[in-house]
Amino acid sequence: MFSWLSNKEKLIYYDFETTGLNQYHDKIIEYSFIKEKEENKEKQVFTSLVNPECKLNKKIINITKIDDEMLSNKTPMWQHVSKMIKFIDQDYGVKYLVAHNNDGFDKIILFNTLKKYDFDCKNFTNWKFIDTLLLAKKILPEITSFSLKSLCDHFHIKVSGAHRATEDTKMVRKLYHALCIQLAPKINTSYESLI
Repeated sequence: MFSWLSNKEKLIYYDFETTGLNQYHDKIIEYSFIKEKEENKEKQVFTSLVNPECKLNKKIINITKIDDEMLSNKTPMWQHVSKMIKFIDQDYGVKYLVAHNNDGFDKIILFNTLKKYDFDCKNFTNWKFIDTLLLAKKILPEITSFSLKSLCDHFHIKVSGAHRATEDTKMVRKLYHALCIQLAPKINTSYESLI
């Protein structure tokens, strides 16, 4: 279906669940990265729960339905970082990392996590970031809420398991495609080339 994707241009959708809403200080408790499926290839998914090595507050437990018991036997983040980089960067060329509120949250969490474990973010100049929140604001200025759930409702995208990394990542993928379908005729280009 997506044979127009070249090996040098990869779309990777991702999401983090964290110990709180502070992108500079809170820790990852779950992540999901899903690569755009190319024709005749299996979908590549990289996801895991993570032991943050601290107790979760009730607000986060209520939002994510992830609790301390679920994380107690999981490995801490330092054991995930190298594998995460390898998943993103395993092929030569530009990678497009797509997330909702990417610029305001997920990208910051990603880079802060890499820095924490002594990875130089300057080495990842081939990583480009697309924020579906900002894209939606540009394409749909008339709507009043730009939360992932509201935008999925707007496009009649089924919402299931919200605030869990894998389900949110799947929703981001569907939302990104829906936004590209809306944008393509406005800028006089094809959906395939825009994606």
